Amino acid sequence: MLRRYCGDREREHFGESGPPHTVRSYGQDLSNTKTYQFNSLGFRGPEFDPNARMKIFVCGSSYAFGTGLNFDETWPCQFAAEYTKRFGYASHEVSLMNFAQGGASNDYIVRTALTQCGAVKPDLLVVEFVFKNRTEGFLDGVPFTIGPWLWRTGSIGRLLLSRTAPQGVRQRALRRLRAVDHYYRYYADELGFLNSLSHILLVQSFCYAKHIELIVSWSEHRELSHPKYVRNPAIAPLIPLVDLHSLCKFAIEEPPITVDRAADGQHPGPESQKIFAQALLAFYCRRVTRAIAST
Repeated sequence: MLRRYCGDREREHFGESGPPHTVRSYGQDLSNTKTYQFNSLGFRGPEFDPNARMKIFVCGSSYAFGTGLNFDETWPCQFAAEYTKRFGYASHEVSLMNFAQGGASNDYIVRTALTQCGAVKPDLLVVEFVFKNRTEGFLDGVPFTIGPWLWRTGSIGRLLLSRTAPQGVRQRALRRLRAVDHYYRYYADELGFLNSLSHILLVQSFCYAKHIELIVSWSEHRELSHPKYVRNPAIAPLIPLVDLHSLCKFAIEEPPITVDRAADGQHPGPESQKIFAQALLAFYCRRVTRAIAST
């Protein structure tokens, strides 16, 4: 059995009365022009079909979740549709599960992807890693995202909360803000890069051991060749361990992929999502072709 959503956006993913449910706003998208439907596990999209011939799992941040987009406009949905046509499946034979969360860190992404793959083995896992300066903290045993946007607005957040929030909510928020502040006091790019590198290596090793097909995209893939890390004696030996056969050399927020914006005005729009989905499928097909040629 797949696991229920476990993150810090329960109010959005589970709703007031629990999933399945539908909302009209999510995260930064307040346009009220898009529909966000969550299944019984608290993830965006249809219910999981355990009997499907082809099971595709996706995990990532808001780019994969599709903030500011209808579900059929997201790259995971378009990728699954293109994959279905390319490899001759009927639409009902392919089950897509999108475990993404808006604002996710690489910690959320890797723990969620491995948790779900450990519960049910997919045929293909697509992981969209995000920026290295995010991480996860735990408050009373519950994970929450630590992102730079909270750090920069911490003092403003404290001021607003002190005037509007109930005492219990205010105290909990202040504890989170303190944790965010402590993390970024000691944060360094080397730390963020090393953590991201470790996550990529872990996912690759897990999938290869479990014989799961894997595609990895990383927003900061170009940093694998950055002199700051290539010349660092503590980090450099780990970089060649990354298997570039499963790591794309492109990301959704890069030109020429990002050509439009979603309803929130910030995230990549429907056309960008389509271009990225096509690029992912082309990347995967080239890898399959090379594998067949080498046998």
